[in-house]
Amino acid sequence: MRILRAADYRVMPWKNGGGTTTEIMVSPDGAGLDDFDWRVSMARVEGSGPFSSFAGIDRTLSVLEGEGIALDVAGLAPVHLTRLSSPFSFPADVATSAELLAGAVRDFLDTADDEVWTQLVGIMTRAEDPGIAALRAVVARALPEAAA
Repeated sequence: MRILRAADYRVMPWKNGGGTTTEIMVSPDGAGLDDFDWRVSMARVEGSGPFSSFAGIDRTLSVLEGEGIALDVAGLAPVHLTRLSSPFSFPADVATSAELLAGAVRDFLDTADDEVWTQLVGIMTRAEDPGIAALRAVVARALPEAAA
């Protein structure tokens, strides 16, 4: 088991230079923005604008704080996300822009190689949520050594 501490998270500029992200975990360890397999991060979004492009990567985004964000992803209908919305998955290699609904937001972002990984991101409101048991079962099946 590995304990993740906020003091150890890596803060780095966005690939497009429009802000910063707080990287919680990345695989392989120490990977950069152009060579990761999967990555979990948070970002404070202070203004509207384009998303960075990542070839062959899928994103799943959730709003943690703030009023919300409107996403315009090429080929998809526009989506409004708030703290109450389900996580939203979309390809990271198509033109995407965001418009803040009413001020800054903090988001949670899971990004992963779309040919190797399947993302499973959900919102759970309490420790005894049945989703926890389901998540443990998925992890135990996919990573038996993690269940030990």
